[in-house]
Amino acid sequence: MNALEAASLVMIPSGYEDGTLGSLKPTDGTGDFTFTRGSNISATRVNADGNIEKGYENLLLHSNDFSQSNWVKNNISVTGGQIGYDGSNNAWEVENGGRRYFFQNVTYPSQVKTFSVYAKSGNQDSFAIYVVKDGGDPSVTCDLGLGTITSGDPDNIDATITPVSGATGWYRISITWLAASTGGDSLRIYTGLNLGDTIIIQDAMLNQGLVAYPYVETTTAPVAGGILEDMPRLDYSNGSCPSLLLEPERTNRCTLSEYFEGAAWLSIGSPTITTNYGISPEGVKNSTRIQFSGTNQCIYDGIAYTSEEVSTIYVKGTSGETIKFGKGDNIFVGDIFTLDGTWQRLKFVQSVSGNTFTINTSGGATARDIEIWGAQNEQGSYPTSYIPTYGVSQTRLEDAALSSALNLSKGDFTLFVEFEFYGVKSGDEQRFYLSDGTSDNSAILGVRNGSEIQISRESNNVLLFNSTLSNQFSAGNNYKFLGKWSSGDNKTFLNGVLKTTDTTTTSDFAVDITHFNLTGNGAQSSMLDYGLNIKQVLYFPEALSDEACIELTTI
Repeated sequence: MNALEAASLVMIPSGYEDGTLGSLKPTDGTGDFTFTRGSNISATRVNADGNIEKGYENLLLHSNDFSQSNWVKNNISVTGGQIGYDGSNNAWEVENGGRRYFFQNVTYPSQVKTFSVYAKSGNQDSFAIYVVKDGGDPSVTCDLGLGTITSGDPDNIDATITPVSGATGWYRISITWLAASTGGDSLRIYTGLNLGDTIIIQDAMLNQGLVAYPYVETTTAPVAGGILEDMPRLDYSNGSCPSLLLEPERTNRCTLSEYFEGAAWLSIGSPTITTNYGISPEGVKNSTRIQFSGTNQCIYDGIAYTSEEVSTIYVKGTSGETIKFGKGDNIFVGDIFTLDGTWQRLKFVQSVSGNTFTINTSGGATARDIEIWGAQNEQGSYPTSYIPTYGVSQTRLEDAALSSALNLSKGDFTLFVEFEFYGVKSGDEQRFYLSDGTSDNSAILGVRNGSEIQISRESNNVLLFNSTLSNQFSAGNNYKFLGKWSSGDNKTFLNGVLKTTDTTTTSDFAVDITHFNLTGNGAQSSMLDYGLNIKQVLYFPEALSDEACIELTTI
């Protein structure tokens, strides 16, 4: 019998949906993991295409029901049941009855946002969307017959008109702007100048960010798409086989992580900044081009210093050229990084005080023309996955996965976990554990103090068996760990090698253990700062032979 056949629980990241990560065994769904994290816009993953995938939300109400009262209409009529860009009958005819526009008011201040709608000519071609706000009214006017932008407003960050594949005459028009700092914005859809002019529209959307994301329909509340708040993050950073990304709570303190012309960012030497220039690591056109004209130039963001923090930014430039990036006490601090012509995530761990997050051309840096994206500053000793921000800091809550179907039946067991290790802050601890949800009656696999791993059993707060491996782990490496319990013959294995032996004996537990949790230490402690990419977990209700343990853990 092979390991998969012998195991009573098998988790290899594959099938998932919002809130659930499926186990491969048992197959009846009783071993599936309930997954929680929180927040629809702060988490990302690397998807199977190699792009960073986000969560996003449509912030409009009744996004494709323009008859609703939240779409305010004055001498404008709307008629549903029109043929849409998607072949449905869900489009709407909008007719000018004496006033050219109708609108929806929104109150999401101090954010980079994009308003989009699908449109087609009716009996005329003129079409526009406006944003009425304090401090300027961004707008874009289009010719739906030609599929061109005929005019725009200098308050726009960007405006686009994009033909819809397979739907002749249909376009998605979008406008991106920095929302009002006080009050709200009025999002207006305009038809032609003349009485009786008509256009056809469908699927309006308002989302945070520099581009329009895939449409999601709303009724009485915003609706999310992409990586949802409780969706397991199956991450493809290491190739074609996904792993389950489990990370601690972290906050990106760069408030505009993608919009480098925003007020949070300053510059020295007047570099030329072009927003939405090229294809970013997200796979969409929202990178920013920075053109320096000489040495000792920079763009920077002031972010208060903490005692332990790490800064990152994605950079693409000419192979062999160098750029300086870091955070410290002046605008020209940092390390020199050599560019390779692809998107690279530069990392700077701050060791001295200083409040300036900077990318610059001092210290002999040779790059003068680069693209950047995804600035991040977070408290911790190592970087976690990208957390997008659009005007305020964003916090990604910790990942947690729990299966309540497992019954350990009080006897021998073997626990196997394959994972990539990111790092743990000194003095902190992170555990995979089999437990009834309390500190009692648990079988624990723990990573602690940045370098140790242990397998232990606890009952009534008495440590019954503990076997600790010290200084075995370094960030960025893959490990196969196994701990087995058989009263008087308890062992740990790491990457095919027997590491520890313990002869502790004890009686069975007083109660069955019925939970398997891939994060935290339950009621025993608060969640701590760890980083793990889980590739597979196997639980056996028996103590495997040493030969089987070595075979299972060999890299």
